[in-house]
Amino acid sequence: MKEKLMKILFTYVLPLIFIGISVFLLIHTLNNMKKIDVYDATTAEIISITSDYDAATEAVNMRVFIKYTVNGREYTAEIDEYKPNYREGMKLDVKYDPQNPYDVLANDKSFVYLNFAIFAVFFAVGAFLLVKNVRGEIISKREHEYDA
Repeated sequence: MKEKLMKILFTYVLPLIFIGISVFLLIHTLNNMKKIDVYDATTAEIISITSDYDAATEAVNMRVFIKYTVNGREYTAEIDEYKPNYREGMKLDVKYDPQNPYDVLANDKSFVYLNFAIFAVFFAVGAFLLVKNVRGEIISKREHEYDA
């Protein structure tokens, strides 16, 4: 029973998890690309960079806070991007939603290329595992039929 469960896990579930993560990443990336194309541009200043340590995952999450002005009003927000060369006081080009100026993202398409690369890797691994495992199941069943 345990062997059958592990076989199902590695044959179908694990590859579909990889494919699911890649699809989520693709949707997120395409959404941000659309935002970059339709949002308005402005210049922001990094006012704070903080780090949060997650003991459960042992990961450090860098948080970048910026201030920028839209139509004479100053806004403060967090962007979802961090680069090692970011420093407090540094100027960044950002894009913001004219309907909701708090919705802001860095005007940098390099994250798009990185996300596409990660998408491609996760999708390729998932698809490879799925095809390899399903093909192996089919071959195994055919061999079993010939033996009978």
